[in-house]
Amino acid sequence: MAVIDRLQSWARRAGDLPLRHLPPGEHIVINERQHPAVLIPKAIRTGAGFGMMISRPTIGLFVIFALAVLADVIRGPAHFRRRTILLMVLALALALFLVGTFVSPALRGVVGLMLLGWLTADVLTWFYDRLVVTNQRLYRVHGLLTTRRPSVSLLSITVVDLELGPAARWFGTLRFDTPAQRDSPLERFTYVRDAGQVHITILQLRAEASAS
Repeated sequence: MAVIDRLQSWARRAGDLPLRHLPPGEHIVINERQHPAVLIPKAIRTGAGFGMMISRPTIGLFVIFALAVLADVIRGPAHFRRRTILLMVLALALALFLVGTFVSPALRGVVGLMLLGWLTADVLTWFYDRLVVTNQRLYRVHGLLTTRRPSVSLLSITVVDLELGPAARWFGTLRFDTPAQRDSPLERFTYVRDAGQVHITILQLRAEASAS
């Protein structure tokens, strides 16, 4: 138990580091990481890819890997057109299929370790990427080696859109529209825990900031 308590204490301190140095008069009201469900496609991707490295690749593993990568990428910020994303995913899945089929076991082991490293980076990214809302501003804290903290005033947010799917009980998507932040890291937050309550809290904070 002492080891677990120390690890939890370390995780809290590490998670709070990017939240220091807020402007005077600001205090944190919301500090939410994405729901762990965001890691499911990444875990499936790793399992399917690793399976193709330790045994002869199959069409089933190829399809599972491609669909998991596509589901993961398409939920993130759109930097490319969907057709381009689809072609890139298919190319990656095909390359992995060919590596598992024709490359030596030693090199397949190296690729397998790279897949595990990819998953580790995803988990660390999830740990640091979060939605932070103070009584005055909305922040996105993200980054591993270099922490970034883009922000926007609550009064600058013109639209707060709540998107709830079948998993609304656990998480949802929040979209924010401001004149200066379209298509930015602040435009969309996916897998927001208890998104309905977060949505209401942001609206209340914005109203209070407008009235003050």
